[in-house]
Amino acid sequence: MAARTTLITEIYQILYKKMGPQGWWPADSKVEILLGAILVQNTNWNNVARSLTKLQQETNFFTRKVAAAFFASVAIINPSQWLLSPKEPLNCGSD
Repeated sequence: MAARTTLITEIYQILYKKMGPQGWWPADSKVEILLGAILVQNTNWNNVARSLTKLQQETNFFTRKVAAAFFASVAIINPSQWLLSPKEPLNCGSD
């Protein structure tokens, strides 16, 4: 397994040196990337983008505010049709 990990890392480094950063995910922060990746499951990106816009307006992507927003007002993320099970809370870590 270690050899495989090393090979993948080497391939990544070669591609990165040749092509540079790609900026493939439309986000301005790591938290926004994380939320987009979670919310895009089982829906399309247009719905997620609307949810992210609302989340940004309400929380400025501060992780504690994001976690609180998920529980206080699911309407913020409703466009992405993402359902939060009470058994599986969103853990955003800390700011």
